[in-house]
Amino acid sequence: RLYEGELADSGRALVWWRRVSEADEYDQEALVSLDRLHMDAQEWGALTEVIRRRLDQGDGVQNADLRCRLGRLLEGVENDISASVELHRSVLWDEPSHLGSRHELERLAAYPEYRETIADVLTPIYERSESWSKLSILTEMRLDITEDTQERAALWLAAAELRIEQMND
Repeated sequence: RLYEGELADSGRALVWWRRVSEADEYDQEALVSLDRLHMDAQEWGALTEVIRRRLDQGDGVQNADLRCRLGRLLEGVENDISASVELHRSVLWDEPSHLGSRHELERLAAYPEYRETIADVLTPIYERSESWSKLSILTEMRLDITEDTQERAALWLAAAELRIEQMND
């Protein structure tokens, strides 16, 4: 605490918090400090490990936030888009109002191979929150990923009805 606080020596603080963590790998204070220090130092691999250990203890909002952060790291550091999508999906399953994971899935929809999964997760959320323009985009996005003519016709109809009835467009 002294190195991190009054002495403002993050390098030494990191060394000592690691030692505390080695003695007790689930020491909450050490994990929170290591999280902050690895984030500041941009040590993404170490940060990923710390967040995983914190997830073993977390619950509620903190757990959702940690899973969201881990999802971003898995995508950015390990290039594991599939695991990232799955983590954000699990966050929204437990907490549909979690904006961080919602925004991440919206961004990850840029990957065509994950669009259907993402659309399946976000569609009911947008319907409940009456986010009609986003729902319209999702519906039209589904047109790009389906080849079945009956399904495409139903999607066109749904998109048109949504624009006319909900968006006055």
